[in-house]
Amino acid sequence: MKLEVLSNEFNMSKFQFIRAFKEATGISPYGYYLNSKIEFARRLIEEKKDVYAAIEAG
Repeated sequence: MKLEVLSNEFNMSKFQFIRAFKEATGISPYGYYLNSKIEFARRLIEEKKDVYAAIEAG
C-alpha cells in the first residue's frame, strides 16, 4: 500500500504520518516495510530450506 493512501486514511500529510509512525514504533514506515520483507524471506528459507523460493516470492 502506498504511503499517500495510508496517510490519507488517517487524515494526515505524508510527513505527519511518517513522524507519527516512527514515534509510535521506533522505526520509519520504510524500515518497517523492509524488515517485513526480510522476515518473510527468512521464514520461507527456514520452512522450505530453499533460498530460491524466497527470491521467487519476493
